[in-house]
Amino acid sequence: MYGVRGGAEHGQTIMLSLFSERKNTFRQLDHVREQSYPLPLDVERDRFIVLSDVHMADRVPGVDEFEPNEVIYCHALQHYYDNNYRLILNGDIEECWEARPTAIVDAYRDTVYALERKFVEKGEGWHARIYGNHDGLWAHPAKVEKLLHPVLGPIKVHAAVTVGDEILIAHGHQGETNSDTYSWFSRYAVRHGWRWAQRFLRVSSSRAAINNFIRRRRDNYLYEWAKDRGMMLIAGHTHRGMFRSYGTADSLSPLLEMLDQQIPNNLSPQLAKATANYLRRSLGLNGQSRFKRNGRTPVERNPMPCYFNAGCCVHTNGITGLEIDRGEIRLVQWQMAGSEVPEVVLDPGDVSRLFRVERKVLQQDDLVTLLERIRTRQPHPYLAKEAVFNAPLSDAAREATNLVA
Repeated sequence: MYGVRGGAEHGQTIMLSLFSERKNTFRQLDHVREQSYPLPLDVERDRFIVLSDVHMADRVPGVDEFEPNEVIYCHALQHYYDNNYRLILNGDIEECWEARPTAIVDAYRDTVYALERKFVEKGEGWHARIYGNHDGLWAHPAKVEKLLHPVLGPIKVHAAVTVGDEILIAHGHQGETNSDTYSWFSRYAVRHGWRWAQRFLRVSSSRAAINNFIRRRRDNYLYEWAKDRGMMLIAGHTHRGMFRSYGTADSLSPLLEMLDQQIPNNLSPQLAKATANYLRRSLGLNGQSRFKRNGRTPVERNPMPCYFNAGCCVHTNGITGLEIDRGEIRLVQWQMAGSEVPEVVLDPGDVSRLFRVERKVLQQDDLVTLLERIRTRQPHPYLAKEAVFNAPLSDAAREATNLVA
């Protein structure tokens, strides 16, 4: 009887904790929305790039998860600078739970910070930083002035950013028990214990990023807030790219169903079948659709297209980000093209040719149409076959699909 009662009481405690976290998430997101730094939006002309969860540390092997992607990240920043994108860094840019801020700045002073400063020097509105849970010390202006001003210039770091009237960009940890409410304890445990274990275990220190239950719960709360407030929310924190409230696997599942149906009529049914098998294995679907297996997507069966996530810059195969580009929004991935072994070039002074970095468009859609659907509470017709295969590409979308060396 004691065991049954204890189990019941433990379950009630968990349910109360989850309810409290949802309530805290809503309250904290409302709060940062009121405090957010406003950026105007000219839909026809403006270009923004949102990058999140860079997690720069101090180059210590096994601890600094960003270092392998440093060259990819710098290629991306240079591209966005050259093409007049405004830079929005959405939290956890520095891994301050594991490394001292001074050590991080010293490690990347001449590469990442030097490129970021170029956006700052373009003037007001070209650079915006948001603090997350791992770099929460930037909530204190004195810390920003002391540690970041020497390398970036006189910047401010914000709780959130609004683009136009209907897009909120926030890190996404707001209201989470371990990353927000009790972040002081998590930070202490990571700095003084986990950092040293991580050097040998080689695993991430971000609980939301490595625990699927926490990540799904966080996605749900962020989605529910955006849907309830009738806004588009762009977050980070979970390290998982989300587009129109779908994760990557959930976006590919209906395409896999359609591919299976079209195999007999394909020009190469053998290649189509092999492609379907590869997708099914990659998605872990084990012969059946994720929708049939789970009965739902991570948020809803037919969700509002209101929740987006930029992913992170510590993937093992590159970095992801969200582009808002002259009326379109895109989830993109930057990665090494082919082998990571440097190519032999005739001009050793042209370092841009030593590695070939490519930019892939994973998802894209019309921003104005999405915002209208969010306002009017209409789900996106993504699951309609004609919406997937027959939508024409705009000039901007065609340009976006080009590889960038």
